[in-house]
Amino acid sequence: MTTKSSSALPTRWPENFRPDDVTAPVHGVLVKDRIEHGDARGVGQHAHKTGQLTITLSGWVGLSVGGSIVALPAGTAAWVPSGIAHEGILGENASSWYVHFAEPLCAELPKTIERFFISNLALEAARRFIDRNDPFDADSPLGRIARVLIDEIRSAERLKPGFAALSTHPLLKAVAEAIIAKPDMRLSREDYAEAAGISGRQLSRILAAETGRGFGDWRLELVMLQATLLLRRGMTTEAVAAEVGYSSASAFIVAFKRVFGVTPGAYVTGN
Repeated sequence: MTTKSSSALPTRWPENFRPDDVTAPVHGVLVKDRIEHGDARGVGQHAHKTGQLTITLSGWVGLSVGGSIVALPAGTAAWVPSGIAHEGILGENASSWYVHFAEPLCAELPKTIERFFISNLALEAARRFIDRNDPFDADSPLGRIARVLIDEIRSAERLKPGFAALSTHPLLKAVAEAIIAKPDMRLSREDYAEAAGISGRQLSRILAAETGRGFGDWRLELVMLQATLLLRRGMTTEAVAAEVGYSSASAFIVAFKRVFGVTPGAYVTGN
């Protein structure tokens, strides 16, 4: 097997969007455009005066933080507090919402970057702030919706810190790209290592040094990351199981629940 160049590129905000505009306590935007290689409009690592909620709508969405890449499966979100440097990343045909919170609302939300499952209620609440920047009071209808969204963020089930840990290390990046491009549990560590031109043992050593993870769990999480995309596209559990290399739907369900704590059906419905 061979690898191909990553299709994940930095996000490009809509022209008129100002993330640090605090005219409204909460405002958001749909982000679906990317900065192509060599585009001078790239901002690189940056921080905001507002807190940012990134919600994955479709495709491969991530955040680059320091030397690591945080993956956000479909149906999940990430909270980035104000003042923390980061850069958004989108794969091909991916889209996300960025919802920004001004002070003092940020004071009620986490002080560190956190990833979590996004509930249907939180999605509907966030939708009310997309492409609008109207001032509102805490006791107004929008103010009460903002309170619902904050409560949903605070109570949401968290993804474990090391989930699908990615790295800027070129060899690990090549292996991760190979797994994401062909998420097949029938392929071995050696199969994927060969794609990057290294041995299986070298891959395990680099992976442990860069992420602290073993290959089996790391590969499983990347495969399940892709499985979530297929499920969100409407594929059945049986079809997704076959696509990612499981001999039966029941074996896939057990593995999926091991990673996410819920069955594929519950994941799709948001339960």
